Amino acid sequence: MRTYALITPPAAVLDHLRAAIAEVAPSVGDLPWMHPDGWNCRVAGFGNLGLEDTTLVMNTLEKIGTYCPPLMLQLAGAEARPADDSAEELAVGVQGDVQGLKSLAGAIPSMVQPQGLFLDRRNFRSVVTVAQGAREPFSATSALAALGGYLGPEWTATEMRLVRLVPGRVDDPAGGHYEDMVRYQFSAPPEPVEATTYAGASAER
Repeated sequence: MRTYALITPPAAVLDHLRAAIAEVAPSVGDLPWMHPDGWNCRVAGFGNLGLEDTTLVMNTLEKIGTYCPPLMLQLAGAEARPADDSAEELAVGVQGDVQGLKSLAGAIPSMVQPQGLFLDRRNFRSVVTVAQGAREPFSATSALAALGGYLGPEWTATEMRLVRLVPGRVDDPAGGHYEDMVRYQFSAPPEPVEATTYAGASAER
């Protein structure tokens, strides 16, 4: 199954975003909104992994939380890709300790590639996707105007989830639902950590 590393906002943060979307949804057209269970910040994607490679990823990332401190984050604003009027994805931005998120995202390839594993080629983006076209692009122009000034409550990210995507219906915008395999708790001191620090730690194992 397809495997991902995610950071998931806490329930109170997701509830705040859900209320904001519910308020604007009637006025922005028929968008392919995702279920809130799929609202995550994707740190890495590993593609389709068999049992052996899944176990290898789990073991390789086992200590990543000891090199990553808790991250202060906040959902804010919105963006669409690849174009506002012909979007395949509508996402809410993530601000705050974005450099910490980038360091975490950059560390994962440094840890798993020496084990012969490779990630998908998409660059890391500090966003939470809230609408996704399963088959056809959609216009996100009105939604961007409505959510462009969105500002959610701050929260502290204290863990990273390693999950697998369990396929759903063909018309499901999320493509299925996530199933937890392991959670890595962030326990490093609250100071900037560069990707090279993770890579060095991995090399020492």
